[in-house]
Amino acid sequence: MKKGDIIIIIIVFMMAIIFGHYVSTGKLDDTKTVIIVQDGKEIHRYKIDENYEKTIRIEKEGEINIINIKNSKVSMIEANCHDELCIKSHEISRGGEMIVCLPHKLYVKIENDSESGDSENEIDAVAS
Repeated sequence: MKKGDIIIIIIVFMMAIIFGHYVSTGKLDDTKTVIIVQDGKEIHRYKIDENYEKTIRIEKEGEINIINIKNSKVSMIEANCHDELCIKSHEISRGGEMIVCLPHKLYVKIENDSESGDSENEIDAVAS
């Protein structure tokens, strides 16, 4: 191996590390879409960024969920389900993360706008 080969290998390795960091922190694309699904049907879709703020109340047959979107983070702030696990779950902010309320058959997920929607072709930031 020549000196030039070693320099190229080091440069490629450093670029891979930097790209991996951006993919794993979600900083590759700051625009995201919040999707709310109930009973298997999408009921709301919001494009969000760091300045977007909204509180969404979802009510169906006496089942209530209140979702808060603020500073590109989504959280379930209120629900009248019996276990309230959805409220206890942490706020989400990265593509692929979800909040699920099983008793109300409702979930909230975040997608990066760069995602194609085909989960088979998505990059797994955890894989090495």
